[in-house]
Amino acid sequence: MTEEARARRGDDHMLAKGEAAGTSWGQYVRLVRELDSIRTEEQARSTTSRATATGMTARLDRLDERLQEQGERLFTLARRLRVSRPTLTPKRVSGKIGLEQAVERAAAAFERASAGAVVAERRGRQPALLPRWESVPRNFVIYMFWACLALVPQYLLFATSGPNGPPFLVVFGIVPLVTLLVGVLTVRVLGRSRIPPDPPKRAARQRPLPQPLSVRLGVLVCWCTGMIVFLVVAFHGELGL
Repeated sequence: MTEEARARRGDDHMLAKGEAAGTSWGQYVRLVRELDSIRTEEQARSTTSRATATGMTARLDRLDERLQEQGERLFTLARRLRVSRPTLTPKRVSGKIGLEQAVERAAAAFERASAGAVVAERRGRQPALLPRWESVPRNFVIYMFWACLALVPQYLLFATSGPNGPPFLVVFGIVPLVTLLVGVLTVRVLGRSRIPPDPPKRAARQRPLPQPLSVRLGVLVCWCTGMIVFLVVAFHGELGL
C-alpha cells in the first residue's frame, strides 16, 4: 500500500471518527472560520476604539489649551473694562451624555464665549452716549443741549430785569461759561469709552490717545447760541413782528 493510500485511509478514519463523535469535518472548518472572523472583527473594533480614543484625547488637549487662553483673555478684558473679574464655574448637566457630545457642547460654549468677548470689547471701545457717532457730532449735540437749556436762565434774566436792562456780564459771560463747563464734564463722562483708543502703530510705546473734548466747538456753541437768539428776538422786536 502506497503512502498516499495510507494517508487517505487515515483521513477517512478521522472523518469517520469525527462523524461518530457528532461533529463533521465540514462543521469543524466552518466553526474555525467563524472564530477567525470574530477575532478579526474584534481586532478591527479594538483598533478603531484606540484610534478614536487617541483622536478624542488630542481634541481635548487642544480644547483645554484654547480654554486656558480664552480665560486669560476674559480676565484681561474684564480688567480693561473695569468690571469685576468673572468667576468661571462648571455647569451641571442633567442626565448622562457621551464623551463626544460633551466635547461638542464645550466647543460650542467656547465659540459663544469668544463671540461675546469680541462684542464686549467692541462695545467697550465705544462711548456710552451715541456710541456709533463720531466724536465731533456727538460733542456738538452735547454742547447744543446745554446751550439750549441755558436759554432758560438767560430769558429769566431778561424778563426780570429793570429799566436798565439785564446784566450782560451775567447773561453773556457767566451763564455761557457755566454751560461750557457742564458740557465739558458731560463729554468727559458720557463721551468716554471704557477701553481707551490704541495709539498708532508707529507710536506703540506712547500713551493712549486722549479723549477729544472739542472745547473750541463748545465755546462757539455755548456763547453763540444765546447771542443769536437774543439778536433774533431783538430784530423781531424792532420790526414789530
